Amino acid sequence: MNANHEHRTVRPTILAAAIAATTCALAIFSVQANDGEALDVEARQQLAELRSLTAIYHDFANAAADGWVPTDPNPCLQGPAGEGDMGYHYINFNPETPNFILTTFGNAPNLDPRYPNVLVYEPQQDGQQRLVAVEYVIPFEVWPDDAEPPVLFGQEFHQLYETNGITYNLWELHVWVWRNNPSGMFHEWNPKVSCQYATN
Repeated sequence: MNANHEHRTVRPTILAAAIAATTCALAIFSVQANDGEALDVEARQQLAELRSLTAIYHDFANAAADGWVPTDPNPCLQGPAGEGDMGYHYINFNPETPNFILTTFGNAPNLDPRYPNVLVYEPQQDGQQRLVAVEYVIPFEVWPDDAEPPVLFGQEFHQLYETNGITYNLWELHVWVWRNNPSGMFHEWNPKVSCQYATN
């Protein structure tokens, strides 16, 4: 899907622990920010905890079971030429989901790095979904677009008004914790992610 498609407005719709622990430990020492400088210790620890909490969702069936559902509409978001893509986005409005809280689209701002609002998946050739990133979002009606940007991991959120022909009007911060991003861990698009096998 691209920006030439019909303009629409987004609306909500209703690995193992050992491997995750090892990955998290390594992440504390290796994560880099967009500018190539190492993140501070607190941010690296937060990212390690984020990996631990989201590792279960490498299995897409676990995400579905915990109430993660596609945004509506839910195209595989494609970036400008040469910048890579994002993938499919899934949100959660289930207040009983372990470790996650109801904060998206009109609720209290989520500034706890443990609780992302969105899981981002890349479609695979075999029809499976690969977890590549998480995203934090705060609508402008909750955090006005003329205010100072929210900050997580020492990074300022970006303003997203529209992309791929869809209106969003929110602050957002992608964190590519499960797929290396040559453009930076917090960049919107990832050259290593592709919508080549998307079904819409």
